[in-house]
Amino acid sequence: MSPFFSTENSTREDLEKVELASQDQSSFTKFLKRCKDTSELSAECICRVEVCISWYPCHLKFCQGQDDNGQPTEYRCGIKTCGKCHDFDFYVVERQHCFWDMYS
Repeated sequence: MSPFFSTENSTREDLEKVELASQDQSSFTKFLKRCKDTSELSAECICRVEVCISWYPCHLKFCQGQDDNGQPTEYRCGIKTCGKCHDFDFYVVERQHCFWDMYS
């Protein structure tokens, strides 16, 4: 494990770098490679996991119909659903701790 990410025997400056890097994800990923781009199993890397919510209510659904006079009308007939996915990047001590991100 590199001394940069170790909290044991680290200087205050090292800890400040880690804190700063974790606040700015783009600079954090500049220090280490993604796990899928690392060949050594014991290497530190950035692991990515995709988390998806495949169904959640997001809008009302409207249908077309006719009123009592035969005129076209629109009425609420249900709930429209949506889905959303996010990628989360996080540090792992060894590539083998991120087995799902090895070949994606």
